[in-house]
Amino acid sequence: MAATACLFNLSKEKSGQKLHPKVLSKIVKVDLDAMESFPQHQQLQKNVLLTLCNDRILQDVNFDKYRCARLVMDCLCSWQDASMNRMSVAICSILAAKITTRETSKLGSTYKYMSKLLQIVRTKTDAKDLDITLRFTLSALWNLTDESPNTCKVFLDEGGMDLFLAVLQTFPSEVAIETKVLGLLNNIAEVKDLRYNIMDSRFIEELRKLMKSVKIEVSYFAAGIVAHLASGDFKSWTVTSVSKEEITNELVNIVSNWETPESEMVAYRSFTPFFPLMAENQEYSVQLWAIWAIHHVCSKNPKRYLPMLVYQEGIKVLLTLVDAKVQGMVFQLSQEILDIVVSEAILSKEILLALLKEVQLERNSKLYQTENEISESSKSNIHTDETLHISSPSDTFSSDECQKSSDFKSKNVENENCCDQNSDSENEDDCDEDLASSDADEPMQEVNYINVFE
Repeated sequence: MAATACLFNLSKEKSGQKLHPKVLSKIVKVDLDAMESFPQHQQLQKNVLLTLCNDRILQDVNFDKYRCARLVMDCLCSWQDASMNRMSVAICSILAAKITTRETSKLGSTYKYMSKLLQIVRTKTDAKDLDITLRFTLSALWNLTDESPNTCKVFLDEGGMDLFLAVLQTFPSEVAIETKVLGLLNNIAEVKDLRYNIMDSRFIEELRKLMKSVKIEVSYFAAGIVAHLASGDFKSWTVTSVSKEEITNELVNIVSNWETPESEMVAYRSFTPFFPLMAENQEYSVQLWAIWAIHHVCSKNPKRYLPMLVYQEGIKVLLTLVDAKVQGMVFQLSQEILDIVVSEAILSKEILLALLKEVQLERNSKLYQTENEISESSKSNIHTDETLHISSPSDTFSSDECQKSSDFKSKNVENENCCDQNSDSENEDDCDEDLASSDADEPMQEVNYINVFE
């Protein structure tokens, strides 16, 4: 125990700044070894937490962050100590943004961890206690559910949806709280099989109010949930208090009137969840929210996001929208993103034109296949139902043309499968608390900054 206290004193404040990162890495390793070897020694565990609550260590030092997060979560579940709880959730909220999505999912889908985090939120909400512990706990939950369907399901299984609705109602107009709650629910809305869990009339009415918030970060995340929920067909919209058409009209009006924030409002580890929302046959309102989001981060932080957009084949998604001559702002923002790609020298105009030709061929191939299927369907029904509309000769294609179309499409499918998609994100948003936090998550993850000594 005395050794962990010495390591804390060596690594804190000015003395810690003089230590090489490799030395700090060794300090963290031996501290974690002690933490794992003596889980029932409260003061030792507390000493290690004090050492870990260091911005430089959490942000700049190389160590096994997943192991650290797991041990800290075990500590959180073992002790009913307010200061230890505060440090534990602060550390976890930061580390969850720095480990892989697989590790995040493994950590967040552990039922005892989720139960403990929700218990803290429930206790703070019942007491109407809006403190830094609640903020960091919400941040940790937000980051742990990012791109993790398993964690989202555990969150729902543990009653998280009703609890988060209560949080919104208990802390109205608290921007930091609303943003974190909506950020997590965005993560759930991204999971198609879980969307029905948030198709709740009370929540949808709350969303409609939050979409109209004067705080764009709140409006943005509320609109994002609506966009994901509205991306399915009309049968998937099960809310009776408002029609899908009505709420998507509201979505268009709200997004169209957003003023571009001066700074980067949100950060993403991947654009993959956006691409289904940007499909050529998707509703305009849904496309608009998704393209606005990508335009926002790409224009504010092009060095980070444009390479990610290219790597994940988002350029072809944008070119498809341009080639399809989509409506209004969706077309305009798509063009602007492509212009930024060229101006930042990520891709040349020649490469974009080559990709556009490829997109045009793929779209024509799909059109040929679709029309051929319609033609074949019409032919197969000629003898079974004389009242069916039969395609005119000009709507049908010869078998040779169809075969050529099919061959071309197969080649493009192989090319598409060659692209592996992966990305990480951190989110930042300043907080004037004793444990300073910075977030702006999203599918989002957030990175917090802490200082337990102020």
